[in-house]
Amino acid sequence: MMPLAAQSPELGQGWLPEFELVSKQFLQLAEATPEEKFAWRPKDGARSVSEIYMQVVLGNLVLLTRSGIVEPMGLSQLPKDFEKTLTSKADVLKWLKLSQDAVRMSVPKAKLKTRVKLFGQDTTTEGVLLRLLLHNHEHLGRQVSYAHMMDVAIPWEKR
Repeated sequence: MMPLAAQSPELGQGWLPEFELVSKQFLQLAEATPEEKFAWRPKDGARSVSEIYMQVVLGNLVLLTRSGIVEPMGLSQLPKDFEKTLTSKADVLKWLKLSQDAVRMSVPKAKLKTRVKLFGQDTTTEGVLLRLLLHNHEHLGRQVSYAHMMDVAIPWEKR
């Protein structure tokens, strides 16, 4: 267990600070991962490192749209088959940052109690944004596991 002094100050400080923490960790890990590892996958049929990052990009942009927030910049600019075509480290970092910026700019303006539909179910903007945060954490955990398998150091962990 990490000593309290080593904990991130964003923990427990609300939605946007938690999003800032997971976003910072995603960028740190992507930057620490060598370019040639972006095509790595643990087995056939599993998403590659770059495909997971692009899944997060899509999740950020689509869930912002589903939350009732106006379509964020960038969603309509994603090419078809983007998970398979946007695979370079530079492209992945560009789109990851763009999607994170879209979240940062949109969430403070959101009306959290607005009723919306998410995949056919009734919810609120706040519920969709919670899903967005959980989606980011789910895939960060996956990327950390991949990094351990590839022997890539996790930037925020001490070895």
